[in-house]
Amino acid sequence: SQIDEQSDARFLNADNTIDSLFDECVYAIGAMLKLGYDPIKVFEEGLKEINDRTGAYDAQVGKWVKQPKKEDAYKANYVKARL
Repeated sequence: SQIDEQSDARFLNADNTIDSLFDECVYAIGAMLKLGYDPIKVFEEGLKEINDRTGAYDAQVGKWVKQPKKEDAYKANYVKARL
């Protein structure tokens, strides 16, 4: 499966990891098109939502910690991405 290939690839080298991640992107893009959505517009909407978030990297937990949701936070509108 893609997940197994990706997990195994991470232990081998970066090129295999990138290849596995690219395969997942191709699959996702194809699925979006089959569902009647423009993948570029889907990504644009999703990135607007992500870029509207606030937070900071917390070294103690080793990850990005999101601040509580703002009332006026941007929510991706995937209807805009329909073909």
